[in-house]
Formats: sequence, structure tokens, C-alpha cells
Amino acid sequence: MFDDHRVESASGVSSPSATGHQPTGEGLSRTLIVGIGNTLRGDDALGRIAAGRLRQLIDDNDVRILDRCLPTPELAAEFSEVARVIFLDASVDGPADQVVTRRVEATNTPEATGHRLDVGTLLCWSEQLYGHAPQAYAITFRGRSFDFNDCCLTSEAESALEQIVQQTLRLLGSASRSALERDCGDHGSRKKS
Repeated sequence: MFDDHRVESASGVSSPSATGHQPTGEGLSRTLIVGIGNTLRGDDALGRIAAGRLRQLIDDNDVRILDRCLPTPELAAEFSEVARVIFLDASVDGPADQVVTRRVEATNTPEATGHRLDVGTLLCWSEQLYGHAPQAYAITFRGRSFDFNDCCLTSEAESALEQIVQQTLRLLGSASRSALERDCGDHGSRKKS
């Protein structure tokens, strides 16, 4: 829940069901940023390191930043409380030397496959269980090395880190501008009474 702490680590998960709160998604303006990755596997730490950098830059009660080794079922409850979610992660495929930002849609897959839970499935669960799935984006970069190496990125991933942070800030800025236009009209300024 946003009332507890704006930033949580992997050990501090709050659940709306624990408070009896049943989110509906109505009137939400909050953003959840989720840094994904294993900090012991080289470039796989990229999403979590980017989330850490964003914690230092963002001072906004409408933004919550989590880091996780993997997407987990509990995130579906977290999704139900926000208007948008942004995932930061290293990938094993994609274009070389390019940060990719893409929209993530809810997928109605019957179950998780392999050892990773699909983010699209979590969005679907959020919609089915809580009546709301947020707008979702993934910002990724193809990692070069996933060998055992404690929070040590390759030079390519290190270069991509700043791009991921900047792209996340751009997404947050465009969301803020959209909310301002919605609240204040097309010109972005409050009308005088």
C-alpha cells in the first residue's frame, strides 16, 4: 500500500487483502516501477540497479519503486492499486545496443511457464482478481553476460543504465502531463473562477 512506505525492498511486500481493501482502479494516478533481476548474475542486475538510481532521483508520493528477483503472483495485488506500472529488466533477446520500451498487454495464459511468471499473465490476474489492470510498459536492454558476478554490469549494460533511467523519467513525465491536461483542460493551466 502507498500509505506504508513509498519504497520497499523484496522483503517488504504489503497486500491489499491484508487490510481488507478491495481496489477498483478508479481515480488512480499512481505509478509503480518494478526493477527485475538477479543481482548475482551480471547484467541481470540491470533492472534492479536502475530502480535504485530512480529511488535517488524521484521524490514523488505518486511513484512507488520495488525491486524483485522475478515477477511474483503477489504483484497482481500491487497492480490493482496503480494507474500504470513500468518494468525495468535485462533481456536475453532483442536488438543489440538498444534500450527498448514497449507496451505490455494482459495475456490470458492458463498458467505460468518455466521458472518465470509472465508479466502479461500478472496483468490478467490483476484484472480478474481485483477488477483493474494498469497501463504497463517494459523498458529492457539485451544483457551480454549473466554469469555469477555481484552487481557488476558489462560496459554495454552500464551504458544502457542511464538510458533506462532517462526513458523511465520520460514515461513518468508524459504521464504527469496527461494528468495535468485531464485536470486542467487542453491548455495545461487552471481556469480562473
